[in-house]
Amino acid sequence: MDLMSNPKENTRITPQVTVESRQFFGFAPPTSNTTYTPNQFFDVCLPHYSRGCVRLVAYMLRRSLGWCDADGNPQEDQLVISYNDLVQNAGISRGAIADSVEEAIRANFITCLRRGRSKAANTTAVSPLYELKWHTTSEYVKDPTRFQGFFEGEGNRTDIPNQFFDICVRNESLAVIKVVGSIIRFSIGFQAHRGSRRQQVAMSYTDIQRYAKISVRRHLADALQQALEQNYVVRISQGLFTHDKDRQISTTYAVKWLDKGPYPYIGSKKTPDKLDLIGSKKTPEERFKKDTRIGSKRTPEDRFKKDTSIQMKQINETLKQQQDDPLAAEQKESIDFLIQNGFSARDAQVIAATNCPEGVRQQVEWLPLRKPGVNPLGLLRRAIEQNWPTPVNQDGRNSDTSLGSRFAAFFYAGKAGNDELPIASPSGNEVNLCNAFLENLFKICPEENRVEEWGRDFGSMVAAETRGKRDFTVTLVYALRNYGDTFMTRVKSERSRRDEELIKQARQQHHRAFMHAYRSYVEGQEERLRSERPEDYAAFEIGRASTRQSIEQGRWYRDEEQRTDALRRFDSNRQRLLGFLEYFSADILDFWQWDKTLNTESFSEGKVLV
Repeated sequence: MDLMSNPKENTRITPQVTVESRQFFGFAPPTSNTTYTPNQFFDVCLPHYSRGCVRLVAYMLRRSLGWCDADGNPQEDQLVISYNDLVQNAGISRGAIADSVEEAIRANFITCLRRGRSKAANTTAVSPLYELKWHTTSEYVKDPTRFQGFFEGEGNRTDIPNQFFDICVRNESLAVIKVVGSIIRFSIGFQAHRGSRRQQVAMSYTDIQRYAKISVRRHLADALQQALEQNYVVRISQGLFTHDKDRQISTTYAVKWLDKGPYPYIGSKKTPDKLDLIGSKKTPEERFKKDTRIGSKRTPEDRFKKDTSIQMKQINETLKQQQDDPLAAEQKESIDFLIQNGFSARDAQVIAATNCPEGVRQQVEWLPLRKPGVNPLGLLRRAIEQNWPTPVNQDGRNSDTSLGSRFAAFFYAGKAGNDELPIASPSGNEVNLCNAFLENLFKICPEENRVEEWGRDFGSMVAAETRGKRDFTVTLVYALRNYGDTFMTRVKSERSRRDEELIKQARQQHHRAFMHAYRSYVEGQEERLRSERPEDYAAFEIGRASTRQSIEQGRWYRDEEQRTDALRRFDSNRQRLLGFLEYFSADILDFWQWDKTLNTESFSEGKVLV
């Protein structure tokens, strides 16, 4: 994709996206400075595509739909976009731009109206021209394989604060964008009875994970924590995690707004100018002053003793803040879960105040695999607080059956030339790295059933690449760092070749399946032109008669049988229609034009590449 900047074209005045400071305290109320965004950006684009593609589509939505005239029509339907626009305003790295653009075009989010051209001798540079792709249909499509463009009908759009695009999408990781987008979609993006909009939504980890397509729950926990700390969202009420599903309560989240006017449910009694998001009681002038006082009133011999009363006081204060402040970062839903597993109420509160609920749940599930002795609660507490890795079985093999663990195990088997089941057990760190690697690999080729095959192939590739080099141990960490990109490129090329072959075969089958319907269309057009343009049709028939006479009188046939066979083919209905199509080519659609515009079951590459 040759996106090149054209200095002359870029001198015209176009709305520019403003990139604000990274210090963020909440979204401006959606009474102005919003983009009337298709909900399919959240339902289709955000969960299924790469960060570069998401940022590109968000940037085009922001520029196209975020700047409208007095009648509500976009000021720019067609956008001239250069490399610098996408780097500086969309936050896409220069090396990822070409792939992001191609991905957005293949996914039917945008259309390329004019290819870019770099400056050369006697020619000027031309920036490419793009527009959002819309689809006129009565059906609202969420399936990315059936998506043909944004829904153009009434409704199914939401006024999204421009800061979501300008700050969150442009600067944050894809996981954080997915988390914030999920909460936006199911709160203000959900139109309830009589047109009102939700202001908050109860969503569990699983709800967010399923919608946002974040495969690793740890990544989800980190992204949710980041979204809370950056003031994109707030936690309105804490959920309850328990083995009894009837008693489970999902946590309630909402978009973080700067003022409380339209959203009194947040519960703050402070006005916006008095609201201290950090919790400091100092004035703004005092907040950043350095306190140089030593202030210790303890004797030297007691100064380094651990004061448990102070520690418990701090914990009590933290717990009290959690009860009063919905913005508290600690997660309380695991307290009841810990009590059910044998901890006292006080210990459960202390553990829950400083550890992620997902981590707590995971360590409890792993406890039987650690073969606890006389003090299982002590072992469990250390495992939670020290974040112990996946336990191993008695035979020394890792008990983790996650995709990352399987990929890592088969990597070592492939590297060693072992065609049987793997024997080596990867470490917890290797499993985490493989999970992250597979998350990116699935964006290229979402086939979980190939994880073991990929692991073995990657190991074989690394063995071949390192054969004959100096003697050292090739670990999976080393392999991913040095050869991971190469392997991902191979998988991408293999997927592209396979997709091209599948599409080619599918097009041939589709052509055969609908040729009869297309022939009926051509025959109908023949009747229409014979009636509407008799002179033109008469000229066509005169031409055919002349051709037939040439066949009858032709001397290039060896015998009368060949001439008779040629006349039979010429007089056939098929040959007549082919001649008709050729003569009236400017007035009749060819097969693929007809299929795209008139066929109710038109060919779709997305349906093929499921």
